[in-house]
Amino acid sequence: MLRAAGACLPAGDGPWHELDSSVSSDALLMNIFCYPRITSRANFCNILGIETGSRPEFGFRPRVPLLSGAIERTEIDMKLGNVLFEAKLTEADFQLQRAELVEGYRDLREVFACRQLPRIGKKYASYQLIRNILAAYALELDFCALIDARRPDLIEDWYAIVCCVRSAELLAEKLWSASRKERRTPRTIVLKLKTSEFKILTRSYTPGAPPSSCAELTEIALQLRERVESDPQQRYRLVGVGLSNFQDLVDAAGQPTLFE
Repeated sequence: MLRAAGACLPAGDGPWHELDSSVSSDALLMNIFCYPRITSRANFCNILGIETGSRPEFGFRPRVPLLSGAIERTEIDMKLGNVLFEAKLTEADFQLQRAELVEGYRDLREVFACRQLPRIGKKYASYQLIRNILAAYALELDFCALIDARRPDLIEDWYAIVCCVRSAELLAEKLWSASRKERRTPRTIVLKLKTSEFKILTRSYTPGAPPSSCAELTEIALQLRERVESDPQQRYRLVGVGLSNFQDLVDAAGQPTLFE
């Protein structure tokens, strides 16, 4: 049986399991997602946020746009449905990268609060996560990191990067673009959060008149986030902004304001 380098595996007194037989995270992904009919199981797909029947594409090579107008080709472990996946099992970290290279990505400042991104000296930490999130953004896809639960160091690195994503703003921009294609008018803005303990938190607001711009929609989403009472250290597995209560333009006038 092939095993990954022991120096990179978490220390533990228990027996090794099948997961430890994978030489790399790539091999582990193939073992899981090539299992017959695995993506036909609705509960499995719901956990990952993908449509049933999606087919995995391993070694997916997206293009990440640069400020210079050029394109950087990179490789991500897997594309499944509308989600890009990066898996970490035995690797030491998500790599360091020079600031001038990271700051050359076109969408860096649009996606991240750059001053909050973790650095070590003059280099950005967790470069792979930064680059792959930017790749997903450029393709209008979601991004998911699959990390061994026995690697709290990598989990901490993941949350450190996620905390720097301008999540509410990006979601509101995507939502606004989609709403422009809808013939009916959405009346209610909904914020949905899923905590690390899988608890669902929902807040919604129905303004007197529908939002007239993306900036107004973003402001409402941020206000809804402020209304969520939780520990400042609370972590979230999912953040979603949606629209509901669709009405014809004639029916949308004169409705009262509702805050839940």
